[in-house]
Amino acid sequence: ILVIPREHYCAIHDVPGNRGDLFAHLFAAVSHIVTQEGIAANGYRLIINAGKNSGQEVPHIHLHLLAGRRMGWPPG
Repeated sequence: ILVIPREHYCAIHDVPGNRGDLFAHLFAAVSHIVTQEGIAANGYRLIINAGKNSGQEVPHIHLHLLAGRRMGWPPG
């Protein structure tokens, strides 16, 4: 599941420090989604890629919400 804000910022480091409300809104959306979809109880992972070396391909900040299977470390 992708959680995408409407306001455009290329990466997390482009969000001004006074825009904590943007992150509050994103995490509130995640909370709603995991509860509504019934995935909160078993766990999930959130990923934000930022920049070329992270694998970011879309120049717009977004969260990847991963769930539905056991996840280990390193990811893969």
